[in-house]
Amino acid sequence: MVTIKVRFAASMKGKLPVGTFDALRNEITKRLTPKYPDLNIDISWGSQANVSIDGLGKNEKKTYIEETLEEIWNDGDWMPETQEAEVEYFDK
Repeated sequence: MVTIKVRFAASMKGKLPVGTFDALRNEITKRLTPKYPDLNIDISWGSQANVSIDGLGKNEKKTYIEETLEEIWNDGDWMPETQEAEVEYFDK
């Protein structure tokens, strides 16, 4: 079973849109499950940002997964919209 662990730096708390972890998990699942049906994805906060990939066979390389993760991150279409509060301005 392939396990992908994604850690976001705790310093990013409050700076990411609500639902980012679930949206990222869904996008990774959508793109990688066809090749890795027993995929396990763990996304959480950590002391620093990092990604680890475990559970590949001896001759399998991480390159495909790393490239796919980079494409997902660079694409950004999966990321939830930031909720902006409506502000009313009054002329005095």
